[in-house]
Amino acid sequence: MSNIFAMALGCGSKNRDDQWLEVFYPDPVINPDSKLVDVVSEEVGYEGGNAALELTHRQIQHLAREWREAGFEHEASYAVAFQESERPVVLTILIGGVFATVITLLIAWALGAEQMILMTLAPKSVTSPIAMLVAEQLGGIAALAAVVVMFNGVLGPLFGPWLLRKCKITEPAAWGMAMGMTAHAVGTSRAIEEGEEQGAFSALAMSLLGTATALLLPLGVTLWVMLRTVA
Repeated sequence: MSNIFAMALGCGSKNRDDQWLEVFYPDPVINPDSKLVDVVSEEVGYEGGNAALELTHRQIQHLAREWREAGFEHEASYAVAFQESERPVVLTILIGGVFATVITLLIAWALGAEQMILMTLAPKSVTSPIAMLVAEQLGGIAALAAVVVMFNGVLGPLFGPWLLRKCKITEPAAWGMAMGMTAHAVGTSRAIEEGEEQGAFSALAMSLLGTATALLLPLGVTLWVMLRTVA
């Protein structure tokens, strides 16, 4: 029997039925220190075994403080990033997501793309499971949406860091969110290489943008179609 034990703090996105679409764990800890586990057990009532626990904002805040006091700075940095996901971060992600979607659709429309292709390109900035689901709901091609997402995920890590350096963006939170919003999972992996804080904010941005896209993009497209019909 294996004695390997892992613990990870992650973030994810749900659908309208409160079911998890995906969960991303930036940096799992293999065979974590018992003190690290004890903090989690005291805060959320973990009693052992395989478990997925949903934490409130207050619980994450307490975990970050307790881990930092116990000397687990590495793990605390992720908790701090998740705990700081308040209005400025959410607003940044919403504005960035809307801008990326609108620019993509405008360029495709200017090049003569049909509506089916436009709806396929719309969810390009999220991970494949969400992009395929949203594209299908909008009348696009789910399989092609997955290809666009993969293409986006390859280009982001290749050119994203270079572009951020050219623009002299060095703030870890901004660096991480930019990679998470534009290159999702692959971009988050690249952000983790850059630093712990960048990786944490990239994972946060990826998950929040996925949730916002799944919920708001179909509503936005429906409103756009209604306005065109009225006009």
